[in-house]
Amino acid sequence: MKLNHDCVRDVMLYLEDNLELDDSIESYGLANILKDYAPDEVVYSISKLVEAGYISGISVKTLASGPSYIITTITWSGHKFIDNVRTP
Repeated sequence: MKLNHDCVRDVMLYLEDNLELDDSIESYGLANILKDYAPDEVVYSISKLVEAGYISGISVKTLASGPSYIITTITWSGHKFIDNVRTP
């Protein structure tokens, strides 16, 4: 699957604005909000952001919906990444 860098940027900016301390956001819930992208694009972007260490999340796999993530926080590196991609 091809990584959509605009989707990555929008995911990170959304998380910065909406992820509160001691809160979490589910990847398919976020996909429903970021309607410019297919749900698989959003979940794939999230998986790569977790892999890169920009966000912390728990991988959840279900038979009904496939892979999903519960995003819990933006890491220090993630905040630095956001500062670099804030403007397109």
